Amino acid sequence: MPCTLTSIITSDGEAVWTNHIRQVLADLNITLSHVYLIHWHSDHTGGVPDLFAHRPECTAWIYKCDLDRNQKVITDRDVFRVEGVTVRAIFSSDHAHDHI
Repeated sequence: MPCTLTSIITSDGEAVWTNHIRQVLADLNITLSHVYLIHWHSDHTGGVPDLFAHRPECTAWIYKCDLDRNQKVITDRDVFRVEGVTVRAIFSSDHAHDHI
C-alpha cells in the first residue's frame, strides 16, 4: 500500500539532494501529492521545480508568492487536511516576510 509523505524539505535544488529525495520516494513507495511551502527561502524552494518535473500533477500551496503551475495561495488560518494530519496556517513574519 502506498505511503503518503506529509513533510519534506526540498533543499536548494542541488542534484545530490534531488536524487536522494527521488530515491527515498521510490524506495518507500511514497506518493507525493502536495507541496506546502511555508516561506520562500531557497533552502526550502530550490528543489521544487524538480519535484514538479517528477510529479507534475502535484498541487503547490504557496503563501504570498507569484502563482503559476497550479499553485494556490495559503492565507492566515487556512486549514489543511492530508491523510490523518490537520494543520492550520498561522502567518508569522519573524523569520521571513512571507513566513507561515
